Amino acid sequence: MRAPQRRERELRLARECEQSLACGLGERDRARGPLVSRRVVRRCRNFILLHLGRPERAASEFARVLTPDGKIALTVWDVPEQCRVLGVLVDAIAAAGATPPAELPVGPPIFRFADDEEFARLLREQGLEEIEVRTISFVHSEPSADALWRGLMGGTVRTSAIILGQTDEMQREIRAASDRIVQQYQVGPRLELPVSVKLASGRKRA
Repeated sequence: MRAPQRRERELRLARECEQSLACGLGERDRARGPLVSRRVVRRCRNFILLHLGRPERAASEFARVLTPDGKIALTVWDVPEQCRVLGVLVDAIAAAGATPPAELPVGPPIFRFADDEEFARLLREQGLEEIEVRTISFVHSEPSADALWRGLMGGTVRTSAIILGQTDEMQREIRAASDRIVQQYQVGPRLELPVSVKLASGRKRA
């Protein structure tokens, strides 16, 4: 998936949460989350939890900078069975019998927050109220299996690292499996892949 397309999807999800959503931006580091000196009324972070080793700490920081009655919205990918734009790679790795390289650091479960209750608990533990977890579905279109492969290899972090850490032969097997799997999503000259995203929101007590 190309960067402009990802950005467009993220903006759409933000609008789903609230039409006039305003994001508070500030300097941050990946370990601690946002480090801002001012309070913000709205905070939106799309898919950032998937790239943080300590999501609870990040959520705590997000909640900390909210003003009373401020709102937070977070998004993550749904499980591979529902989010096929990523699921095809997950399935291809499994079909080829590949395992994560030994030198690859073990991260938190990628699809942990695809569980509604787990996602809600993350916000609940920060003292937020009016917590809601929604499932948003749409279709992502790609011109070919090759375009999808290149987009995912260039646009994912952990999944692409698993593939690139394999032998050349295993990489070819994964690619062949991916090409076979995506055939079921061929619609005319293009691929039409179902995508599912979880959006969780909550409000800070006034």
